Amino acid sequence: MKRLLLLTTMLFSLVCHGQTYSEILLNKDTVVYEYVPGKPPTFDPGTSAFFSRTVKKYKAPVVTPPPVDTVVTPPPSVPSTIAQGFGSQAVGGSKSTAVYRVTNLEKSGPGSLANGIGSNRTILFNVSGTIIGRFNLAGISYLTIDASGQNITIDNDYNGDGISFDGTGCHHNILKGVHVRNAGNDGINVINGASNILITNCTSYDNQDGNIDVAGGTNVTVQYCIIGGGKPNWSGAMLVTARNVSVHHNLFSSLTDRGVGERNPHVHANYSPVGSPNIDFRNNIVWQWGRNNGEGSGYGASVAYGATGNLVNNYFYSQTNPGSAAQPDDGYGGNSGSAYIAGNVSGNANVNPNSKSNHAEYVISTLYKIAPQPACDAARDVLRNVGPSVRNSVDNSLINAVTLRGCPSPSPVPAARVSGKQSFLQWNDSIPTKSGKGKAKIEEPKVDTSAIPLMSYYDYQNFIRQHIGYYLLDAKGQPSEHVKGAFMKELSGKISNDAYEVVANAVDDFLIRSLEQFFNNAVQRLRQKGK
Repeated sequence: MKRLLLLTTMLFSLVCHGQTYSEILLNKDTVVYEYVPGKPPTFDPGTSAFFSRTVKKYKAPVVTPPPVDTVVTPPPSVPSTIAQGFGSQAVGGSKSTAVYRVTNLEKSGPGSLANGIGSNRTILFNVSGTIIGRFNLAGISYLTIDASGQNITIDNDYNGDGISFDGTGCHHNILKGVHVRNAGNDGINVINGASNILITNCTSYDNQDGNIDVAGGTNVTVQYCIIGGGKPNWSGAMLVTARNVSVHHNLFSSLTDRGVGERNPHVHANYSPVGSPNIDFRNNIVWQWGRNNGEGSGYGASVAYGATGNLVNNYFYSQTNPGSAAQPDDGYGGNSGSAYIAGNVSGNANVNPNSKSNHAEYVISTLYKIAPQPACDAARDVLRNVGPSVRNSVDNSLINAVTLRGCPSPSPVPAARVSGKQSFLQWNDSIPTKSGKGKAKIEEPKVDTSAIPLMSYYDYQNFIRQHIGYYLLDAKGQPSEHVKGAFMKELSGKISNDAYEVVANAVDDFLIRSLEQFFNNAVQRLRQKGK
């Protein structure tokens, strides 16, 4: 919301001859558009707004564009509304104005990633490519590393851990959008009491120990990540010996030649430094397991050695040992833990992946809950949104290998139906009526929300964008809190509280992104007019 207010203030604080940015933009090609009651509105793609008709022409004012360095665009980050689970309260660098941009791929020096590591900041990337290095974040807090929009690979060159969130002084950190490979130990890990860590949309593979291990931390979320295979004789995909760990909407594809294909994940207290570990593991794809590229023994997910957890609504498939998909033990029948196992789907015929549940569901507080989603719907969500925003060949290979056998064909997402006058799409400020007095009547639309299914945050975003997004914009193409309120009022009581919260977050994100786009377009148009 702060970003929304900032952009709104910037947009309307600059004027030219008494006109705001939006008014100047609406004078597209020296044509003024005006609302005329009784005329059906038409859509103008150049301004993303609706108008009744063109009424007159005039000469557009000459505008002197502002200097580039006065246009302040907030740095992109991982909004807390996107994150779910125990690590969702990690704020990263969002509360600091410090932004460091990686401008080269060197191991050190100005513009390098290593040079930018520090607390209370956001690190963004202006380059794509491979960075050789080892990044230990001991003592670092309130840091966001966000490679969105670039293809960044951290290659550890077998020098310990690739990226390590290490120690009690390491907290409230966010890692997004990087590939990590060739670690001599773990690709990514959270260890020694690190807390409030969010790892999202990353890929980790070809490491010597674990790909993403959470060992000894608290309040951690791993979401929308790809966890691939490892080096020969590696340990496995993910080890969890930590408390309050959420693992959701990830793709585990851990088959490896001459190595294990298990720990997808393996949760246990055999040597946990923080007491009995617990996990909330749901909405993931676990694709193939078994030693020596699936030819030997192995298992999918396990909760063992006194650990506890929920294994819920995941999709499992393996050609080897398919009955060992979700285990309340060490994967081989011993050293048991306690696990609630339900809602999972197996792509293998005649396999019930929920048969070994040995405990009631562990209650997760509302703050850390993951929005409920059936296993097959979640699996499709994973395939659409998993991994960094710029995928490499490994990402694509692992994703394309997955076929959701056993899942019914998805039903088409219904469009929201709108009835009644859509007059809020017309002018909503200082509009003369036919008599020339007062303002035009603004009526809220009636949106039929009964057809909106229960979806994930990302699915709701896409649904809003495709079907009802423009209903959340006012006549000038600007995000409207007023319209949002009307829409959310329609939803109230029609879907679950959890789903309502997810929709509200998705709408907020849509409004922010729409206003950012509107502002960027405004600046571009003004500069063109100033030439």
